[in-house]
Amino acid sequence: MQIFILFILNSPLDSCARKAGMPVAIAPAGSPATGTIPAGPDLTFRRDKMKNMQKGFTLIELMIVVAIIGILAAVAIPQYQTYVAKSQVSRVMGEAGSLRTSSEVCLLEGRTTVHSNLPAGTDPAATDCDLQASASSVLTGAAQGNGVAAPAGTGYPTVTLSGSADSTIVATFGNSAAAQLTTAGSNTLTWTRNQQGTWTCTTSVDSKYRPAGCGAGS
Repeated sequence: MQIFILFILNSPLDSCARKAGMPVAIAPAGSPATGTIPAGPDLTFRRDKMKNMQKGFTLIELMIVVAIIGILAAVAIPQYQTYVAKSQVSRVMGEAGSLRTSSEVCLLEGRTTVHSNLPAGTDPAATDCDLQASASSVLTGAAQGNGVAAPAGTGYPTVTLSGSADSTIVATFGNSAAAQLTTAGSNTLTWTRNQQGTWTCTTSVDSKYRPAGCGAGS
């Protein structure tokens, strides 16, 4: 009677058996003889269950993500608001400052009756100063003299010209300006010309919104 001995293919015992001429039954891959667990309904169920358990985030992970987003927002939003406010002050500093040239011309010619922006075709009087100002969305202020009315949601700077005292260009923040700039008493930017012809910028806004070249003042 032949004896069949079950050996693992290519194992040392398998080689010895072959040399001795003993018949060898090779265990098929995946059988218990190879040391692996045969696949079955129970193993498949457990494997699928583990896969399902690994999907998605846990509640703790989601809470950590929400907390991180909250911290980042708490830091970033105030910094962004400060940036917007400061950029608007810089913008108004330039817009109001652009009226210095026309103001100088009017002062040199003795024309001190200010009009923000006379309608096209208007023949100004000898004392009229047509500033040709542009309305700004971050300012509040009506047109001076016979100037064209500011469109809704915009305003003009207020200009005062004098041949015997300081002249001023006062811009008052409002309309679309940042909320930090519209508080009464701290919402103006002023260009002042002294009798020597020197212009100086001052502003009443908080120091963290002041651009370089514009100091504290009312």
